[in-house]
Amino acid sequence: MERDNRDYVCDLIKRTENKLGIDFYVDWVAYNPISVFWDSASYCVSEKNGAIIFIPKRTKDRSTLRELVFHELGHAYVQNYRIPKYISNTFGNFDDLPFLDYQYRIMKNYSGPRNKGFVSRYAEVSPEEDFAETFSFVISGRKYFNGELILLNSDLILHRKIKLIKKLLRLN
Repeated sequence: MERDNRDYVCDLIKRTENKLGIDFYVDWVAYNPISVFWDSASYCVSEKNGAIIFIPKRTKDRSTLRELVFHELGHAYVQNYRIPKYISNTFGNFDDLPFLDYQYRIMKNYSGPRNKGFVSRYAEVSPEEDFAETFSFVISGRKYFNGELILLNSDLILHRKIKLIKKLLRLN
């Protein structure tokens, strides 16, 4: 019988915390009640329930699930730690966007080829999404993102962002 994805994600978070020496302060992993149309995950914090990573119930591909969780850990990092100036100077201001602006940017940037300086189209939605997508790329150690080989030699802006996240996480 296949192990529950929530157990897999809890183990993945613990292994990542141990590897990086960082506590992401995730209290719960639950199935996302609204991931009906596509595989999506989210990170939220409430006074009542603490920090929760919601994962899609229907994702069977562990590689995709791993990428989603690492992305949400990027958001958890932003929520729980002070972001140094060298990060915000490169990624931009991490202030929240108004909900409708955020939704518009998601629809506009959800698919298509990525632009230079970003690991994915989704990273263009906001500075925090850019950080979370790049954070996921760095801690996963992969060279491909959304099926595309990321060539850092030809993308100096993205190369700089990756170096800064490695510096932040002391992975250099």
